[in-house]
Amino acid sequence: MELHLSPELESKLNISAARHGLCTDQFAADVLTRYLVDETRFFDVTDDWSEAELRAARGHIEEGLRQAEQGQTIDAPRARREMQAFKDEWRRQRESRQPVCR
Repeated sequence: MELHLSPELESKLNISAARHGLCTDQFAADVLTRYLVDETRFFDVTDDWSEAELRAARGHIEEGLRQAEQGQTIDAPRARREMQAFKDEWRRQRESRQPVCR
């Protein structure tokens, strides 16, 4: 397979490959492999989502990108705390819906 890149993208790829200590071909193959694994994992999860769920997810992503572009970001420790709080709340809600077996 032959891949044609713009000179700008090829330059960026060469620089990044050098930073990782790999030849450009190997680096490009590694990056593409990781991307396809991530994409497969994403679609395995989202294939069963309704159109409303997909629109909501896109909206959240777009809002996050807008906030990042405006410099409205948080540091990693705060992000971890907030994500843990979301998970804890999700677990509490899920547990409260579980039928009690006696």
